[in-house]
Amino acid sequence: MQLCTDLDRAWHEARSYAPDVRTFVANGGIYLGFCLGAFLAGPHRGFSLLPAGDRVQREIRRPNSQVDGIEDTVIQVDWTFSTGKKRGTADNKRWLYFQDGATFILSDGSPTIVLARYSSNHDVAATLNAFGSGWVANIGPHPEADQSWCKFKV
Repeated sequence: MQLCTDLDRAWHEARSYAPDVRTFVANGGIYLGFCLGAFLAGPHRGFSLLPAGDRVQREIRRPNSQVDGIEDTVIQVDWTFSTGKKRGTADNKRWLYFQDGATFILSDGSPTIVLARYSSNHDVAATLNAFGSGWVANIGPHPEADQSWCKFKV
């Protein structure tokens, strides 16, 4: 269970900064969490930057996930584009690098904005939420990754 080891190690390193991170974001700062950074935004072993009741889970443990292991892969994500010219729904689908990334379980009535969902099970893949005067954006997979991240041939 690699993620738990990585999350435990990351939280051990970051825990002392949690009050500063929360204050920075609450005072108008921005937190952007990719993959492990998204887990660190959560309430368990994290900065508690999500709305009350929202939580973070491992996508590979969810029903009907596209993948069930921690190895490097690509995963299809459906993005909700709310600005600019809208194209057909096929243009909203993207294949992204993924390695044991996060999904977000939102509470009933959560103010969190869903930016993307995993294509196979419609779990939440990317979010945006206010925190005090600041903003928190989290993404389970890696849209910033290029082919060099993959240990396999595409």
